[in-house]
Amino acid sequence: MREVYERVCSVLLEGVDHDGILERVRGLVKGEESVVSLETLYQNVEHMKIALKEVESRMERVVDKLERYGIGDDGYLLGSLERCVNILEYEISASEKKIERFIEEEGV
Repeated sequence: MREVYERVCSVLLEGVDHDGILERVRGLVKGEESVVSLETLYQNVEHMKIALKEVESRMERVVDKLERYGIGDDGYLLGSLERCVNILEYEISASEKKIERFIEEEGV
């Protein structure tokens, strides 16, 4: 549990490398509009990954708490967190596919 928390904290402290993303994107596409669009897609994915780690960390804390107190869960306490994880995982995957398609269509 502590290991997950420390991993999440390190990701949050590092944050998103906006300058690094911009440099990477400039080598993949040409034209300012394409650069801005692709940069935004990459940044969206990175921010969603951070949010995913936060929600996963919260789920682990809730599970630990429930186990500590011997409380069962029928989805009432964890259901919304599980749905949030599923949505974030889906949207990250969908956005990564958008990035691939964008590079295929607009790439140098």
